[in-house]
Amino acid sequence: INEPEMKVDIISAERILYSDEADAIIVPGSEGYLGILPHHAPLITAINPGDITIRKDGAETVLPIRGGFIEVIDNKVTVLADE
Repeated sequence: INEPEMKVDIISAERILYSDEADAIIVPGSEGYLGILPHHAPLITAINPGDITIRKDGAETVLPIRGGFIEVIDNKVTVLADE
């Protein structure tokens, strides 16, 4: 059994949209979709409007966003989303 190893928080100005562990997260980057897996290198970048896909235990959660920023550091992913 593959245990999730990466903490994911997706936050808008109004509320927390998602806060859990995940196996992978896919975000709409400026040059195409960006996949983040556990132990990804540190990263801060803007993200475009589109869908964020969160994969955990074989299931997918999809959240539409209008853009924002993503930070990846120490196996923690934080998305500051324009809801």
